[in-house]
Amino acid sequence: MANLDIAVRFTDDLYATKAEVKQELRLISVDSLWPNILAYRAFFNRELEIFNHRGASFSLNLNPGFLGRLSELDLKILKLTLLGESHQTTLYELVLKEVARYHQQVISSDFAVKVKTNQVTAINREQIPIINYGFALNDLLSEVKPLSEETIKLVAAKFLLDDPKTLQYRLHELETQTLNNLEAATVPAHLIRDVITKTLDFVSQEKLPFSLRIMVLQFIILYTKPFTYNSEELSLLLMKLGAASLLGTPLGALLPFEGLLFELEDLKPAFEATMINSDLTYYLDAVTKILLSACDQATNALAAFPTLVSENPAPLMENQPEESVPTVKETAVPKEGQTVSYLVDVALPRIPIGYSKMEAENLVLHLLEIEPKMKKMEAKFYAHHCTKGKYYTISQFKHYNNCVYETARTSMDHLVEMGYYSKQQIKNKFVYTPINKRKEGVV
Repeated sequence: MANLDIAVRFTDDLYATKAEVKQELRLISVDSLWPNILAYRAFFNRELEIFNHRGASFSLNLNPGFLGRLSELDLKILKLTLLGESHQTTLYELVLKEVARYHQQVISSDFAVKVKTNQVTAINREQIPIINYGFALNDLLSEVKPLSEETIKLVAAKFLLDDPKTLQYRLHELETQTLNNLEAATVPAHLIRDVITKTLDFVSQEKLPFSLRIMVLQFIILYTKPFTYNSEELSLLLMKLGAASLLGTPLGALLPFEGLLFELEDLKPAFEATMINSDLTYYLDAVTKILLSACDQATNALAAFPTLVSENPAPLMENQPEESVPTVKETAVPKEGQTVSYLVDVALPRIPIGYSKMEAENLVLHLLEIEPKMKKMEAKFYAHHCTKGKYYTISQFKHYNNCVYETARTSMDHLVEMGYYSKQQIKNKFVYTPINKRKEGVV
């Protein structure tokens, strides 16, 4: 019975590699346990018609834990899609600001709206990839596109500023890497089309959770690197193409997947485990957990805004009574000239007047004035990551401040010492959650 419990734990709860099982159990060897884990997983294994560059088919392990998380993610995605009907601009801003942050830029809401409405004029060179990403989003939002090689090239061309009629998959080979004595980096150029075609068949035809299918597409784009450059962002745009196609609404383009850009380094072990074992579950289960959190964060962010009528309301169906059309509550729409403020539940007992997500620099200055030992990068990170009930990581600090891991770790621990976060260990990593700051002078 103990062996079964261990097999369930390291399959359903945490789809672990042999090395991770050994680390989690703190054992010198797990040779006696690993066969039992594999035997349990065998009940849920499924071979796919998608093959890697070594000719081995990729597999999935549809164990109960993984399927449960996928069902939960499907529901959260559907909820966000419904919310997006009345919050398109807000979701667009959230998405584009994440892309800007990935490129170490800060953009305003006005800038995001100008990109959304194709009204950008003066720009600097650093903003070009952000604008290109926005234009690709605009194209996805214009209509529901079928998932095909043609539409993949259309979306890629929008982002890469290329001609979709002449855009081709890469024709040259990329540098290979050795993983566990296996040559494994990307598929050879001559196999790209075959891998992508089989992936599109899987995404379009399989009767599996749609979140699973679009994550497979995202992995394959990262794996094949079909257009050589910008595969990370392209993988998300094409994942959104798949989401919009499967959900039947352009709003799939506004799903908050961009947080994956900041997790790519942490996802490397799962990606490599998938490459070595030809088992997609290592990577997909890790991504599922990230997207569950991302959906929660986006839903919470939208909760700070009043619910308005859909920006693109669906037309009335024939014979539908007018009374069934959603109406806007009078309190939801401010009168002309009226100032509206939204309260976000942050951990400080009282924050400077006028503080909002868009004006967090006010809080940065406030923190530096009352905490002489706090470094500016610590203040900046906390000012943008202080919502109670959320969990932040060292990796987030590292990417946000563009610093080395050790600096990020000591900075997060310093914020714990000063009473701004509590530190918890969840599985094999530490997370930090804001706590009520009760200190004289913190007002």
